[in-house]
Amino acid sequence: MTELTPIGFDFGNTSAKVCIGVENGRRFAKIPSRVGLEKPQGAISSKTGLELKAAAFSLVFNSDDTFWFGQDVLGASAIQKLDMSKYDADHISILFRAVLYQWQKVHKIDLSTLGKLNVVTSMPPGLFQKSASNNQAVTAFKKSFNRGQSHVWIRDGKSSVQIVTQFGGLIQEAVAWGSDLPRHGKMILTVDMGGLTNDYALFNGSSTPVSSRTDKAGLLHAYAAIGSNAAQAELNILRNKNKQLPAPLVAYYNEVENKIQLIKAFIKRDIDHLYIIGGGAALMPAHIKATFSSLAGKITVKNEYANCEANWRHAGR
Repeated sequence: MTELTPIGFDFGNTSAKVCIGVENGRRFAKIPSRVGLEKPQGAISSKTGLELKAAAFSLVFNSDDTFWFGQDVLGASAIQKLDMSKYDADHISILFRAVLYQWQKVHKIDLSTLGKLNVVTSMPPGLFQKSASNNQAVTAFKKSFNRGQSHVWIRDGKSSVQIVTQFGGLIQEAVAWGSDLPRHGKMILTVDMGGLTNDYALFNGSSTPVSSRTDKAGLLHAYAAIGSNAAQAELNILRNKNKQLPAPLVAYYNEVENKIQLIKAFIKRDIDHLYIIGGGAALMPAHIKATFSSLAGKITVKNEYANCEANWRHAGR
């Protein structure tokens, strides 16, 4: 029997992420969920005024189709599929191969040594719980990952590596991560601040949430409110993390804070532990974290790989 390597794949609206376990721990990687159609431009150096090398790389698909990936693709002509349109088998396969290439490049681990990959993915509770959207996603993931794999290669024009995968299942974002937490009878709220949605899952001492919901009010809505080009707005924020947040992004965090207050009012008791995960958690500055501190007895802001890590854990079961 072929040994399987668990892999968590978080296929978000803003970024695609993977989590793979190796001998010395878990390793993560991400890229924007955009397929660049042209070589992007790099940032302009504040010291020299010259263009820096673009934070991007290219891969070759089919016979000679070259696409670009990486942070600076946010500023270039690209394909970005959102919500249910992103559950397209070819689109999934392209971005999955690209983020695996990034993982290999960052961690300097040969993908060919990993063997067959058991890929577990996730989607927001509001979509997962609807049979039509759930079935559409599962069908696309199965078609993408259960294809015999003899022809699935990652090629950068200089070298190539073959990957072999199987679809290991679809789970709920925020819910799956929260279900693995030690609860000890406590009221725990997990908030996944994602690209297109914010997902909430409330636990009261069990591994099954007493309530979960999805709000279509994610980071992409805030980026769109900053300017007409949401992707460029996101790129500007990523390139200038030390600068003050634009007002629409501050309003985004305020909206999440207000939603948590409404949840507290509805359950008529305090939240013992609040976990904030996702891309919004990764961007959250210290002064915004401070405003959330009164919302629960304890607050933990995790990195943006929390869902990806939960997927990885489920892939290994």
